[in-house]
Amino acid sequence: MWIGGFRVKMGSSTSGSLNTAELFPIDQWQDKIDNSYQKLQESQQKVDVWWNGLSSTEQKNPANVAKHEAANTALATFGKVVDGASQIVSGAGESSVQYSLNKTQKKMWNFLVGSQYQINRSWMVRAEYGFLGARQQLIFGLQYRFNL
Repeated sequence: MWIGGFRVKMGSSTSGSLNTAELFPIDQWQDKIDNSYQKLQESQQKVDVWWNGLSSTEQKNPANVAKHEAANTALATFGKVVDGASQIVSGAGESSVQYSLNKTQKKMWNFLVGSQYQINRSWMVRAEYGFLGARQQLIFGLQYRFNL
């Protein structure tokens, strides 16, 4: 068995930038955007065919008016989302995302408790637990020795 301390020290920060072409590869997303525009157009045609197929009396029915407005609102929202995605993909390569990470530890020291047990000549078990503050870790090992 053992007890002890463990100290961690890492670089305090990382920063950089990512090109949007790396985040949104044009070749992968352009087909999806084109398909979305096609589905949007097909859906709008279905709504228009349904609405134009109604008589003037049916078009004045509040339930049909509500369905028509809801469908058009949903399609307009979907169109805005696809337009936004298209602008991101078309601008890929021209812009970047800046990032910065602070990796400073709350506590640099950690308390350790561990044990190792030799079961027989070939097998050994080892466990170690570290704790202090918000950081905890558990290390477990099983070792086999070949009798060569």
